[in-house]
Amino acid sequence: MPAFGYAIDPKSRRYAVAADFAKGLVDRIAAAAPGYDAGLFQFGTKRPGDCSDRGLAVGFGPIADPLQRTRIKDAMSETRPTGITPIGASIEDAADLLKGYSPAVIFLVTDGAEECPELGKDPCDTAAAAKRAAPSLVVHVVGLDLAEGILKRVACVAELSGGSVAVIEKPGDVERVVTALTTAIVPPSGTIVARADVAPAATFPAIRQAPKITLVDERTGRAVASEAGTLSRNVPAGAYRVEFQLGSVARSSRLETGSIDGEAKVTMTFPFGVLKVEPTLPDGRAFEVEPRIAWTVELIETADGRTYPRGSQTVTYQAPALRLSVPPGTYRVTADFDGRTFDGGEPIPVASGAETARSIKVQ
Repeated sequence: MPAFGYAIDPKSRRYAVAADFAKGLVDRIAAAAPGYDAGLFQFGTKRPGDCSDRGLAVGFGPIADPLQRTRIKDAMSETRPTGITPIGASIEDAADLLKGYSPAVIFLVTDGAEECPELGKDPCDTAAAAKRAAPSLVVHVVGLDLAEGILKRVACVAELSGGSVAVIEKPGDVERVVTALTTAIVPPSGTIVARADVAPAATFPAIRQAPKITLVDERTGRAVASEAGTLSRNVPAGAYRVEFQLGSVARSSRLETGSIDGEAKVTMTFPFGVLKVEPTLPDGRAFEVEPRIAWTVELIETADGRTYPRGSQTVTYQAPALRLSVPPGTYRVTADFDGRTFDGGEPIPVASGAETARSIKVQ
């Protein structure tokens, strides 16, 4: 989860440069790593000389959400900082907000060194303590036109947390720094390819179905992508769950990897269903001889949601009782016996891998 913090001298144009940097960074990270959340932490933005002037200006939310990115950009555009730079305390506050998230990333954007020594929060010590408490935490430092001496005093924050240091001296540097930092936080990636189909049944062999496939990032619990039949997606390395759905039947497959090297593949085949219908006589009477019944089975809708006009997909089967392997879906059954046609009643749903039984009364 990235967080953004900054301190700007309102008497210079450095604020505008910082705003351009933050706006460019959220858009670039959203494209490269959409699974992250993002928020905006500001300090030195409201009250001159007040070390307590710091806090979360935009709460965390999915960086892939355009509205969340707009909130961050609007906050940057509307703020006119007038305060000082409590860097150490702000790092501590931001690290507390990121507890429980892995990885956790802070971009510290500042035009100066620590200005609140009375708080007893040395930036170097605070960064080291935050890193010990949360090993996945990384702080990247972006200095806005900082003198070499001041830069050295804040560079320790990045060095002690495993982050990087970048300097923006002029507007033209923004794109270079945004590109470098985006590359630094985006983990290795690879392609996950998932395919799903349905085993052919003895009847309606030409029916092909496309089960729904959903790729879930197990770190966030969020769906990364969803397709029917085949899914191919380039994703950051990590643990993923591939969920397959065909009608009421769900299956899943878990990919747990430290890194995805090249292409990871998973295939799911749903079994066909079985439709069983037996003839009965009213009032518990029994057939004197085994009846020969002409059964007609109509496919109304497949489990993946495709519908068919009545009569367009039929099969006729002559036997005392009906027992057929069929594609998962919904069926209508009629029985022709002794010159008369008997309706099987309500449509019959048949799930993948299940046998559905029903009786039909004849006379």
